[in-house]
Amino acid sequence: MKKHKINPWTLISKTIDLFKKLLVNWKIIGIYSLLLSAVSAMTGYWDYGCGENAAQFWCFTAQMSVLNRNILYLVMLICSGYLLFSFVYDFYRASFNQKIFHAADIFKLSKDKMKALGREGLLLCGLCFLAWLAVYIIMREPEPVWQIEFIYFTIAFTALMLIVLGIRLFGGFCGIIEGDVWEKVKKVFTQTENRSISVVITFFCLILCENAIYLRVTAGLNTLINSYENFILVLFGELIDAALICSFAAIMIIFARAQYELVLAAEEEQEIQA
Repeated sequence: MKKHKINPWTLISKTIDLFKKLLVNWKIIGIYSLLLSAVSAMTGYWDYGCGENAAQFWCFTAQMSVLNRNILYLVMLICSGYLLFSFVYDFYRASFNQKIFHAADIFKLSKDKMKALGREGLLLCGLCFLAWLAVYIIMREPEPVWQIEFIYFTIAFTALMLIVLGIRLFGGFCGIIEGDVWEKVKKVFTQTENRSISVVITFFCLILCENAIYLRVTAGLNTLINSYENFILVLFGELIDAALICSFAAIMIIFARAQYELVLAAEEEQEIQA
């Protein structure tokens, strides 16, 4: 039976079609950007305007002990991590589950939200661990005994293949928010059979475009802020940086949804043909 086409063009086209969700939900991006900037301000860990020997009043962590700096850094990681995971949850629900977003919901931990945040955390930790493992094995000194080196190679290859598989099943991310994770992953796995390269290519093209834009913008912000060393510019830079991160995360959510909707369309087409 002929399968519904899922290729780079259809994925990009569907992602562009859903891009309006980013514009409609600009308030969510704005609120979370403000909160992420506030975390930077309160902990003193700015992305801009603070070098190692910064003497500006807003770089107060430079005068702290190592222990206090580490404590603040941990607080910053926890708060920023929670806000980013919460943003993914709220943006998806507002965009695709027709849920009305309220700013107060950011700090309300419902059972469904806690489950979703836990799944997001496990997924991110798993992918980061696989990437770290593969890079560590590739960059280390080769073993003189070829049998041991072959074992290392097998582990690195397996880690990379699992990452590729994760990218192929990216559409199953919808299950992290909506539930029925395994059912959605199964659907994506079935419909992307022999089409892995299409999903992987599109995924990496999006990542490369996002990184190119981010590096260009942050380089400009660094030049501007370092030239004037103004607190208002530092706040502005942090806000723009946070908005970029949230926007790029939203685009990847839209991409996951686009893939999943193509999978659903493929299933419906097969049912009609049957």
